[in-house]
Amino acid sequence: MIIVLASRQDASARALVEGLAGEAALLTALDLSVAGWQHRVPDGWGRAVVTRSVVPAERVRAVVVRLAGVTEHELPNIIPEDRPYVAAEMNSFLQSWLDAIPCPVFNRPVGACLCGPGWRPEQWTLCAWRLGIPAAPITRRQALQGDSVEGPTGALQIVTLIGGRCYGSPDVGLRDATKRLAAAAGVAMLAAYFRDGCFVAADSFPDLSSPELRAGLRAAVAA
Repeated sequence: MIIVLASRQDASARALVEGLAGEAALLTALDLSVAGWQHRVPDGWGRAVVTRSVVPAERVRAVVVRLAGVTEHELPNIIPEDRPYVAAEMNSFLQSWLDAIPCPVFNRPVGACLCGPGWRPEQWTLCAWRLGIPAAPITRRQALQGDSVEGPTGALQIVTLIGGRCYGSPDVGLRDATKRLAAAAGVAMLAAYFRDGCFVAADSFPDLSSPELRAGLRAAVAA
């Protein structure tokens, strides 16, 4: 089984699970309140509760993380005054649990973020510059409706890396840049976005619901 850890409102995660047709199951914050979990530190974990069903460790082939962290909005089953505390405890538990899993995890927690480093656009751009990858400068304009980010306006090219292999744009240079960005960020899954040959953004939990990327995930899990 491939576990997809995501928000209960994540349509892409649900599409991925449905596309994998019995190979995957969706794990949300609601499952963390269901009895049946077993995770001992430092011995590792024995079983999880996924879609309200107990899943022993030996059945889990991989975990795909599409959640930066549990928020209060993910916990309608908890009384409002307890939600901040419960969300914080769930995040701490998931960080320990994801670090202990011996199977492939796309991506493991970094700091307070469950799915990699959780960098802002400026941090990804700085990383690209330091690696010698052409990157578009970021300009923010503050307005009453919120910040806007400006950049190149050419055709968007997307490269998605899953477990060391790239999909999407056939451009060899862009694929190499994506691999270097992923290595610098310490992630096994990354979508990098380019315009006019320049890096513009990255996403550590890309949409994997397309047939090509689902096949790529299967290949990475089987490797």
